Amino acid sequence: KANWKAAITANMFALFYKLQSGSDKEVLFEASQRYVDYLRSYEDLPPKRYIYHKFLPMNILNDATCLEVANKEACGGCQKLFLSADLQLGHLNDKVKKCGVCIEIDK
Repeated sequence: KANWKAAITANMFALFYKLQSGSDKEVLFEASQRYVDYLRSYEDLPPKRYIYHKFLPMNILNDATCLEVANKEACGGCQKLFLSADLQLGHLNDKVKKCGVCIEIDK
């Protein structure tokens, strides 16, 4: 389990150092910390397509409280907790509510 976390974390730090020139370093650091915390919070991984994709997880850039669990519901894809208003049915055949990122992944 630790190997995938190390690989993704290493990539995140590489991206952080590449983007930090010309950016607000404090905002970038907070966002990268939220991303690493987001990945560390998994006890059991969801299907790989919800981990390895080209999208940044919801609320990483703009929500410092994205990891708080009070009054939240699990996404049917990535299994992370979101406010119910942030989840929706992705497709006509889909009976599971998902976050916007997982809906895009399923397209």
